[in-house]
Amino acid sequence: LNYLIAGGLHPVGFHVLNIILHAVISVLMIDVFAILIGGLDYDEKGWTLNHAPKTSLLAAIFFAAHPVHTESVAGVVGRADLLCALFFQLSFLTYCKAFNNGSDRDDRFSVRWVVVSLVLCAAAMLCKEQGITVLGVNAAFDVLLICNVNVYELGHRLLFRKNPPDLGEIVQMGLLKRLGLMSLGGLLMLYARWRIMGTGPPAFTEVDNPASFEENVFTRIVNYNYYYSLNAWLLLCPWWLCFDWSMGCVPLIKSATDWRVVWLLLLWCVLIGLISQALCSPDIQRRRTLTLGLVLLVVPFLPACNIFFRVGFVVAERVLYLSSAGYCLLLAYSLGHCCYRWIKYKKLTCIMLLALLCMYVVRCALRSHQWRSEQSLFSSALSVCPLNAKVHYNVGKNLADRGNTSAAVKYYREAVRLHPNYVHAMNNLGNILKEKNELIEAEQLLSKAVAVQPDFAAAWMNLGIVQNSLRKFEAAEQSYWNAIHYRKKYPDCYYNLGRL
Repeated sequence: LNYLIAGGLHPVGFHVLNIILHAVISVLMIDVFAILIGGLDYDEKGWTLNHAPKTSLLAAIFFAAHPVHTESVAGVVGRADLLCALFFQLSFLTYCKAFNNGSDRDDRFSVRWVVVSLVLCAAAMLCKEQGITVLGVNAAFDVLLICNVNVYELGHRLLFRKNPPDLGEIVQMGLLKRLGLMSLGGLLMLYARWRIMGTGPPAFTEVDNPASFEENVFTRIVNYNYYYSLNAWLLLCPWWLCFDWSMGCVPLIKSATDWRVVWLLLLWCVLIGLISQALCSPDIQRRRTLTLGLVLLVVPFLPACNIFFRVGFVVAERVLYLSSAGYCLLLAYSLGHCCYRWIKYKKLTCIMLLALLCMYVVRCALRSHQWRSEQSLFSSALSVCPLNAKVHYNVGKNLADRGNTSAAVKYYREAVRLHPNYVHAMNNLGNILKEKNELIEAEQLLSKAVAVQPDFAAAWMNLGIVQNSLRKFEAAEQSYWNAIHYRKKYPDCYYNLGRL
């Protein structure tokens, strides 16, 4: 549809639609935040009443302007995240609609709207697997807001077997039936996704997610938690943004004396503080809002946390698109609470609020400008992830494509130094050295590349060309045949073999 509207593969049309989608999602966030903060209530016409207009609007503005969203909005491939978020919101809002007055009702809720919510959840999951987490948000919303269950009190009673809770009223409200419907729908979606994937998980390499390949369980846990703290820092201070965080960008923590352990300890201190307030606060509304805010922050992030299965990245800004909504909700609610409690500092709080929004807007503008070209995007990553071999490789490739091979050699060499088995960097560097007639080093690099990855057909062909220039004709012939073995339809290689 976008292709037809844009009149072909013209980038402007795709970027404009991405911006429109982000705007629509940001507006819908007002309704989502209003329900999570002020509760679910409808007027006589069936429209949702907003009992927290200022806080929900502020949270939605934070969401609209947050710089961590630049990757999802400025990158055309981010369409998956945007559509997932849109269907995620619609699934939640239609689930809320199930508790409005309607004809098709069963035990104080509409089965029809619950089914529609499940269909929208499936649509969100088809856009991106993260979409299925809306079921967790819907369930938490149902338990905490519709059934008004005090989780802390319920857990305390069940644990100490004192005054066991009367579950009859909850059953009467249809909670178990709704949870059963969502569980069944979720299992069917997971089964369908499992079949689509070919009944097996995708394969990732160690450079994509090095912590997940660590044999020591303690090292894995520590590094996973450090990754969580990095994601939290991107939400708190989104100044260091990078298109890729793999390949040594985040060195592994291998010792308890590593100073970076402080960050994960700080993260858990803050989380424990928020959870204690969410469970034990005497204020019912604060307890409910903080709990739902934490649910919206944590639950959409679960597929990216490495707990249930291995993921193919260390840190990815795109996976924070939905989770940032929970952060924006908590931030806006906290600022509103500060204004209410410390009325004499209200002006100071407003100034800080405006300063924060201005910082977000400026950072968004700068980051969007960096996404305008490959050169600016790749170069911007050098200061954020100087240890990332892929960053140096991409900068070098961009320079080589523009004809600046001398500068490209420096970046390719750095990529190979940082990651000695980086076959693509070795292949491209070998190609440039071949053109510069530095044949001995080119042969060494290309030989190593095919030793590391024997099915790398392009490297085999380039190795054959170098060996041919060195008058190693038999070796060159064998290299060409190896390239053809791994890539049957390889006209360039047949041509070079015919010349030989």
